Amino acid sequence: MAIELTSPLDEVEMSIRAIELTSPSDNLFEPSPVQMVEEQKLAEKHDEMLNSNYQKYQMTVAIDGSLRRLACHYKINLSD
Repeated sequence: MAIELTSPLDEVEMSIRAIELTSPSDNLFEPSPVQMVEEQKLAEKHDEMLNSNYQKYQMTVAIDGSLRRLACHYKINLSD
């Protein structure tokens, strides 16, 4: 089954499609196994850092609440 070409633009389109199908650029952005391992390590490091930052944030919120209650009890203004 052959494709009928009706205009010169169809020929250009077909040649572009042929180039796209045989282009080595498809493999250009495919990471190597070494890069995959490095990316995995980096993702784990970022995850660990994110978790530790969240724990620090939770501690700060807890301390802030305690400080506010104590300041209210002792009638101290914290905005100074």
